[in-house]
Amino acid sequence: MLSRIRSLLACFILMTAFTSLIFTIKVERQRHSDLASIQAPRQEARHSVGSPSSREKRKSHETPGKNTNTAYSQRSRKTRESPRQAHDRTRPGFVPPFREQQNTKNLDRPAFHDLLGPNRTIVGDVQFLLDFAVIGFGKCGTTTMMNWLADHSEVQCFRQEIWELMYGNVDTLISLLYFDLLPGSEYKRGYKNPGEITQPHILASFRRYWPRTKLLIGVRHPVKWFESLYNFRVQNLHQQGDEMPHPNRLIGRCSVGTKNTCTDKGNFAYSLLRLGKTNKSGPRMATRLEDGIVGHYRRQWYNVSQVPYMPNPVFLFEVSQLADTNVTRASEFRRDVQDFLGLRQPLPDVPHDRPGKNVENVTEQAYKDARKIDICNDEFKPVRRDLMRVAHSNSEWLRTVFLKHELDVSFSSPAYLHEILESWSRDPCRIDAELIVPEGVLSLRNHA
Repeated sequence: MLSRIRSLLACFILMTAFTSLIFTIKVERQRHSDLASIQAPRQEARHSVGSPSSREKRKSHETPGKNTNTAYSQRSRKTRESPRQAHDRTRPGFVPPFREQQNTKNLDRPAFHDLLGPNRTIVGDVQFLLDFAVIGFGKCGTTTMMNWLADHSEVQCFRQEIWELMYGNVDTLISLLYFDLLPGSEYKRGYKNPGEITQPHILASFRRYWPRTKLLIGVRHPVKWFESLYNFRVQNLHQQGDEMPHPNRLIGRCSVGTKNTCTDKGNFAYSLLRLGKTNKSGPRMATRLEDGIVGHYRRQWYNVSQVPYMPNPVFLFEVSQLADTNVTRASEFRRDVQDFLGLRQPLPDVPHDRPGKNVENVTEQAYKDARKIDICNDEFKPVRRDLMRVAHSNSEWLRTVFLKHELDVSFSSPAYLHEILESWSRDPCRIDAELIVPEGVLSLRNHA
């Protein structure tokens, strides 16, 4: 009898372990699927460098008789290297000799081996490599901002998102900044990844290696933001049959199967609190409003009062400001961004970009369009109700705390920005004609 009980118990344990293994495999597959949906816009040519005149700029740095390809892109690297060369490049501390020789000749900057030592350890000051970064938020005008800045003659900027810090590859980012962007003090160098502001380990890297790098951060009414993000995900799904969950199932935190889309991601103040700007004078007690923003389930591992201060200057903009047709305010916005980045020449007009996957197949595009949403439909009232809860608290905190003058946060047209943020307290689907889109602002549906 006892042996039979032991056999049954052993069978039960084996079945439990097998079930757990199957569940783990499914979760990992879904996680990789979600990650792939996030990185869909990341094309092979992600290291193409900004400013249409970059090719002409490189010629001024060339030395006769030497290999002068300073834009050492991933794509051209694949076509140029043999398998042995590719293997050598993966060795710790490896530096392409011709790039090291060419990029340091007659330039007032350290040699690469003075920045990265053996085993790719950071041994030098790398602050000079990164002047600015567009770090947030997704679907809040970051692509428009990146392309706008990249067109400036004094800016060297990657035109695709850079993911090195997201994966903890600080040394790889240093290599990209050193070799793939033109050297010289006449340029401001930067990149874009709108997810970085949500990652504490990336903010810690900025504090440690780039404390003077200027950060540009865009925000948007959470309701309109969710609609843009959801439709962006639909547009970039890899194939038919790979469906997005119903919007009303995406309330709350992101989890397995949500494809990194949920109302909780629209809580911009939650991530902005991680900058520690309100702790400039030292630790303090969190306010009731901040406790509500953080949420009860997060307070145990996210103590607002203990977040270290981040010295990086910040420029905050609302996506509406990129589409402002008021000539005076638009000119002021361009001038304020120019002054923030320290550019000598004025910035051109803001372009109108619409990121996302271009589908040439008409049938496939029609399939995707049919699955996109209009957030104002009554069907989506539950998800809109939760987004408005987030919008209320974010509106109040941004206006009354984050934009205070004693904090090192810059912004353009204070009265206008406060008016836009105040309008977040109202459902755009109910009062769209009153205050949610102030006079002089174009439709926001195509801005992301």
